[in-house]
Amino acid sequence: MGVRSLIWAVGLSVVGAWGVATETFAQNSPVEDSTLGIESSIVSPSDLVDARDIITGGAIRGNNLFHSFSEFSIGENRSVYFSSPTSEIQSIFSRVTGTERSEILGTLGTFGSSAPDLWLINPNGIIFGENAILDVGASFVATTADSLRFGAEEFEEFSAVNPESPASTLTIAPSAYLFTQGVPAAIESQSVVDGFLGDGFPGLRVRSGENLTFLGGDIVIDGGNITNRAGLHAFGGRIQLGALGVPGEILTDSEGNIVFAEGTTRGDVELKNRARIEVSLDGGGDVNIFGRDITISGNSRVDAGISEGLGTNNSQAGDVALDATQILRVFGQSEIDNGVDENAIGNGGTIKITSNILEVRDGGRLSSSISDSSAGDAGDIEINVVGQVTFNDGNIFSNANSETRGNRNSVTINVGSLRALNNSEFQALTRGGSDAGNIVITARDKVQFDNSNIFTSAQPGATGAGGDIQIRANSLELVNTSQLSSSTSGSSNAGNVTLDVRDFTVFDNSRIFTSVQSGATGAGGNIQVTAGSSDFLNSSSLVASTSGGGNAGNVTLDIRDFTVFDNSNIFGDVKSGATGTGGNVQIITNSLTLKNNALLSTDTEGDTLRSDAGDIEIIAGSITMMGDSRLLTGTLGEGDAGNVTLDIRDSAVFNNSNIFTSVRPRATGAGGNVKITAGSSELLNSSSLVASTSGIGNAGNVTLDIRDSAVFNNSRIFSNVLAEAQGSGGDIQITAGSSELINGSSLEASTSGSGSAGDVVLKAPEGRVLLASENSDNGAYSTIFTNSRFSSVGSGGNISLEASSLVIKGRAGLVASSGNDQQGGNINLSLGKLEMLDGGQIITSSDDSGPAGTIFLDATEGIRLAGRDLTRENENTLFTPESTLSVVSRKEGIAGNVVIGRLRDTSNIVLEDGGRITAESATVDGGSIFITLNEFLLLRNGSLISATAGNEQSGGDGGNIRLDIPFIVAIPDENGDITANAFTGSGGNVDITSRGLFGIEARPAVTPLSDITASSERGVSGVVSIDAPDTGAIENSLNDLPDSIISPDQILIASCISRTNQNQGTFNITGSGGLPSSPNSDILSTYPTSQIQSPAATQWQLGDPINEATGIYELADGRLSLSQDCNNRP
Repeated sequence: MGVRSLIWAVGLSVVGAWGVATETFAQNSPVEDSTLGIESSIVSPSDLVDARDIITGGAIRGNNLFHSFSEFSIGENRSVYFSSPTSEIQSIFSRVTGTERSEILGTLGTFGSSAPDLWLINPNGIIFGENAILDVGASFVATTADSLRFGAEEFEEFSAVNPESPASTLTIAPSAYLFTQGVPAAIESQSVVDGFLGDGFPGLRVRSGENLTFLGGDIVIDGGNITNRAGLHAFGGRIQLGALGVPGEILTDSEGNIVFAEGTTRGDVELKNRARIEVSLDGGGDVNIFGRDITISGNSRVDAGISEGLGTNNSQAGDVALDATQILRVFGQSEIDNGVDENAIGNGGTIKITSNILEVRDGGRLSSSISDSSAGDAGDIEINVVGQVTFNDGNIFSNANSETRGNRNSVTINVGSLRALNNSEFQALTRGGSDAGNIVITARDKVQFDNSNIFTSAQPGATGAGGDIQIRANSLELVNTSQLSSSTSGSSNAGNVTLDVRDFTVFDNSRIFTSVQSGATGAGGNIQVTAGSSDFLNSSSLVASTSGGGNAGNVTLDIRDFTVFDNSNIFGDVKSGATGTGGNVQIITNSLTLKNNALLSTDTEGDTLRSDAGDIEIIAGSITMMGDSRLLTGTLGEGDAGNVTLDIRDSAVFNNSNIFTSVRPRATGAGGNVKITAGSSELLNSSSLVASTSGIGNAGNVTLDIRDSAVFNNSRIFSNVLAEAQGSGGDIQITAGSSELINGSSLEASTSGSGSAGDVVLKAPEGRVLLASENSDNGAYSTIFTNSRFSSVGSGGNISLEASSLVIKGRAGLVASSGNDQQGGNINLSLGKLEMLDGGQIITSSDDSGPAGTIFLDATEGIRLAGRDLTRENENTLFTPESTLSVVSRKEGIAGNVVIGRLRDTSNIVLEDGGRITAESATVDGGSIFITLNEFLLLRNGSLISATAGNEQSGGDGGNIRLDIPFIVAIPDENGDITANAFTGSGGNVDITSRGLFGIEARPAVTPLSDITASSERGVSGVVSIDAPDTGAIENSLNDLPDSIISPDQILIASCISRTNQNQGTFNITGSGGLPSSPNSDILSTYPTSQIQSPAATQWQLGDPINEATGIYELADGRLSLSQDCNNRP
């Protein structure tokens, strides 16, 4: 005979009224029926104990014993015990075939020759009153199913409407609970009295290691609001609650776990009024709850794990699984716990939640943690929710405390969307050798943290690593002081924080931290944000720092579209006392905006051992910084500052914003570099790029590589060695298509400490460089400036500038000065064209005993110095009112030299309206001026070339002037001078090689005319040496041009000379005659003629081509004519 599935049918009827159990409604004792025939159940009063009924009889099938009753209830203060007749009995099944629900108001138990499992089956409903007690030998099942199925394949049905005795083959465990007659009836437990052992665990309890199962319609566990754990207890065993909402079936697997088929409509499960579901012991202990809505409220608990004082190193808690097809709610200080209690040892179990919607609020929490005094690994928490998860003042805790390294636990949340509100907290910590758990959130839609937090941490003394925080979502919001924090206070590393968001992230007054705490030796974790766009608002911050011996983590933002920091920050800092290095900050985005005091910082304050700061790197399509925003990297202790690198595809705009790299006072280490690569750049409204040192160490370099224009408007670049610093200044290097420094902008490399200033290099080979300040609101000068200040120890830096055109206009200039006893910097200019207008300046100077630097200037298209700035006539500054190119010594230092045309490709110089080239000194010898030109030098309107030394009170020999210029031209009465004079010292030498001097001549002393002098008021005059032909005859033959204007018609010939009607003679001209119109002009050709033609030969008509002039020719009477070469006319 094959294996057959058989059904033991239970009565069909399900009654109506459902209410609170009362003593008057409940039957005092069970009432047997006759459906089992001669094997019917027998209810008898006990001979030994008052108010106790003993149930005997029944049908034995193998190890199973079957009973059947028309009613089954137990009155108050009464008890009913099923007798096990033989030691082979393992399970007792009791059914109710009547129409009344079972009300268990007293004690229900088993006794006899074995300790069997007990089933109570009543389709009409089951309620356990406040004084209900279970005293069964093993497990207990209460169900409102209509029947049980034994076996999994073919079966015989025993109907409740035609009850029969159980078949002889019903010797196995049930495989399914069948609900066939309408909405399944409910099961409720109100039990609050101490269990059969009387040891402080009120409610329904089975023996340790056994199982307690409720399967029916709606299920309610009511703790009665007492404080001592009323509910269901199966310590070390399994508690299962399964609620079915419509006819159907509940299956069981080979381990006895209940299984709901996919799509089954469920009923509701509720734990309320301090109810407890408790299975914790020294290991094992599972809880399975299945429902449509599952509600845990009123300080109720689901409690699994390792109990206080129990467990071993090998103890493993069981699992808690809650599965709701609609809503799962945990609120009102309620908790689901699967951890390790005080002074216990072992590993926490898994909490698994599956639902459509999850709400944890009002102090509700999920916990799989190890207590402070316990040891072990925390368990996993898994949340799988199709729709929305809401934590509103709700918490998740998963904390480990193992002495040895164990398995990493984790919190995994897979949801449609997640909201964490009102101080909700997700926490995963380790206090021992186990790693703290990861917290992983994956959302199909939105994740929001509002005044809520995630913490992962390795606590003090821990050797396990901190856990990671990972969030993947369509959008993410952290608002109202929310935090994501991963830290280490132990010897292992903190975890990473990783955000992977498809669309937008918003951080509003919220923070992400990865940190190494004081005393810790582990490394900090990294912060990685990947998103479509990101807004950091209202003091939000990303912080990767170290205060201990480990390195800080890195902060990386990879944002597809735009990133905004509005009064928000990124910190990658090394704190005071730390020995680890700082973390790097990297931002990759299409558009980056920093505004309203936004700050990106990688400082190091390490003050015991060397701790280097991290770098800041920005790769973007564009960057805009405004409103006193800053990028900052520096060293305040032992260690190097980091570098700041900006790689910008299009525009970089800095508006009232700053970038700093610095070695600060009392710090020891090198400053970082600032490097900006962009399509265009603008520094506006007091913006600055600063690389400085105030401690012991070199300042960094500032480098700009700009494809198009670099504009500085009331803004600055500094590379400074500040007072008391010991180190060299960094260089400023700018390469651009063109550049403007206007309205008080400056590029400054200076030293006030012990170290040389850096160099300034500006290159715009194909474009214009403009320095101007005519519209400066504060009267500041636009300058490129290198300087060694008074009391500093170090030389000044050089200035190098290469451009197609350099324009210096108004309150603007290039200055390389020495304010100490060291060499001042040189100025090297390689230009197409130089224009210095309205008081523009190029100066190398010595303000102390150090020599001034030299100016090297080459300009292939010429040099023009013109105009004055009369507003500075009363200013006591280095800048003169006139447009001036000068090397100057104002004290004991040697004046530098001016070298123009060193490469012999400079074309001309025009000095007008007071334009000056000078190499002067106050008390020492004047500097020298060397000028080599290919074309000419023109001096107009009080212009000056001077190498004068001294003044009326002090001496110094005049410097030397050497000019190698084809033509030198001045207007005699415009006082354009070339001087190498002195006051008490000897005059200098003037050496001129030229093909002609016009309007200027050598004289013993300066006159109101245009002069060349090398005189001394009190000393020996110098020598003026001129190697040039005498041009006096030419100058004396020059006449003023007539005032009358000649009409073009007088000099344009419309056609070749032709025959007239009258006979004419001929006049032949040979030779050229006369002089060219200028020294540079060729001899003009004589007007050509060809065979004279008849006037009627050709006649021009409208539409005929116009024969334009092809040259300029001299007629016989000396007039010049524009005409064609008749010999070559078509």
